[in-house]
Amino acid sequence: MEKSDQGNYQGAIADFSRAIEINAQDDDAYYNRGVVKDKLKNYQGAIADYSKAIEINPQNALAYSNRGYIKLKLNDHQGSIVDCSKAIEIDAQLVVAYLNCGYSKLNLNDRPGALTDYNKAIEINPQNALAYRNRGLLKELTGDLNGACRDWRKAVNFGSTEPAEWVNQKC
Repeated sequence: MEKSDQGNYQGAIADFSRAIEINAQDDDAYYNRGVVKDKLKNYQGAIADYSKAIEINPQNALAYSNRGYIKLKLNDHQGSIVDCSKAIEIDAQLVVAYLNCGYSKLNLNDRPGALTDYNKAIEINPQNALAYRNRGLLKELTGDLNGACRDWRKAVNFGSTEPAEWVNQKC
């Protein structure tokens, strides 16, 4: 991942592809190549690599979660929920899977389901700014502006900058 961390995405993809040539059963190489493809906005390539990682290691919760995130980006919210739910089934402490599931549920107008997922993310990591940010947006949508403002303030306290603007405008 060093090349990827330095912004050399093509070099990183080449390295992971070489690792796969050496060991076609290396689920980490497929997973990591998927991460880089996501950074390059090659979403179908990322999905293919995450799928291969899952085929090799069906217990790879991060591969399910990341594939679900790509599906979320592609507005395949049902597919995102399926993948993120599977990630949660494998690793019930994987906060990002709850966040992605919640976001997809919100986009499908399942507000109670989204709230449950955001609450669980906060229960697991009470300092997760994104969970408070998103739960605040949900609360605003349901008419609970006071609750939204409380969550946005917490999000700001934990390092998120965007909700500060909302607090200034709406709270």
